[in-house]
Amino acid sequence: MIDVKIFYPTDPLADIPGGIDTCIRDTLRYAPEDISLTLVGVTTDNKERPVGRTSECELDGRAFKFVPVSSFETLKKQLKIPLSLRYTLAMLGKGFYRDADVLQFHRIEPAFPYLWRSVPKIFIQHQNMNILHNDNADIRWKFFPGAYFALEDLAMPRAERTFVVRRDGVEDYQAKYPNIADRFDFLPTWMNPKMFYPLPEPERIASKAKVVREYSWDADDFIFLTVGRIDHQKNHAMLVDAFAKLKQRVPQARLLIVGDGVLRNSVEEKIAKLNLQDCVKILGVLGQPEVARLLRSADAKVLSSAYEGMPRCVVEALGCGLPAVTTDVGEVRRVVHDGVNGIVIEQHSADVLADAMYRMTQERNKYAGNSCTDAVHEYTAPVILEKLYDTYRDLKKQSETVES
Repeated sequence: MIDVKIFYPTDPLADIPGGIDTCIRDTLRYAPEDISLTLVGVTTDNKERPVGRTSECELDGRAFKFVPVSSFETLKKQLKIPLSLRYTLAMLGKGFYRDADVLQFHRIEPAFPYLWRSVPKIFIQHQNMNILHNDNADIRWKFFPGAYFALEDLAMPRAERTFVVRRDGVEDYQAKYPNIADRFDFLPTWMNPKMFYPLPEPERIASKAKVVREYSWDADDFIFLTVGRIDHQKNHAMLVDAFAKLKQRVPQARLLIVGDGVLRNSVEEKIAKLNLQDCVKILGVLGQPEVARLLRSADAKVLSSAYEGMPRCVVEALGCGLPAVTTDVGEVRRVVHDGVNGIVIEQHSADVLADAMYRMTQERNKYAGNSCTDAVHEYTAPVILEKLYDTYRDLKKQSETVES
């Protein structure tokens, strides 16, 4: 049995949105029987999963252990002390490395209490961290990029493997650390095929009819759906401006926004200022089954992000047969093929995005269906995660060889 401990401030049994959280949930859900997983995270329910206690949990019948070291507060405001820092401080003096065969980290900071321990370590980087040089980044390390990269210089040589969800991130690390270039590898994002799958068109129309009734809309309305945190990265302000321009050309256009975040109030104010309250709805945080239902019911996915790694929400939308209108960010072109299963815009402007959304309303049938699902058939959890699970096995074998 291979004992793996995963470190990240999340609660896998709560509806916490985000690509990293989904990555961890699927890692737990699909783990083979020869791998025992423990998540060291944070709790959203201190009664059921109290801080400091190991809880026996399961996802879709797959058992794992969960040890919360602190509690989770809110998505709606940015805390003075970042959650990642509070989480890291809460682990100081804890011996979570003991009896572990592999330690896995999804951020650099929580690795520091264990960097000098001999247990093999895996880092998974969900972004090309050169984004810290972008003033619009939401990551607060952007105010201290030199300090962050100094921390990477300490951490990276002490990791046996680092996976990055962007090819250019892998290349940048290999150029920066040529002596350990073979330790960096690309790990694309994926979708859960049991949850994100298409409906035959008659069933999709029937499902859409239920959705539009919930908002007193009409069956012929064209529904765009966006999913993600409401922050600077996702650029909802540009999206709302683009939608206002689209609405002048397509009165039956509608927009559903799934998510929450620190900029929700300002986005709501913009919606009200543009008099879009009747046709734009912010739904807040929803569980994956409800997000999947909406993806199977909508007419198109829209992503307005300023930057991304490999946006999981786009992979999930395509898995549901839903075409996408998206900015040209991260690895999005790996799955969205312009003019085939969606529209990719290079210029980040409301006018350009509005034009692309208009084209989608006129040509949806050209993009939807098999061209969407075919693009992501290799990007499913069981396929992609096998590389990670094999890495666990390889690292344990290497440790046993060194010990013998």
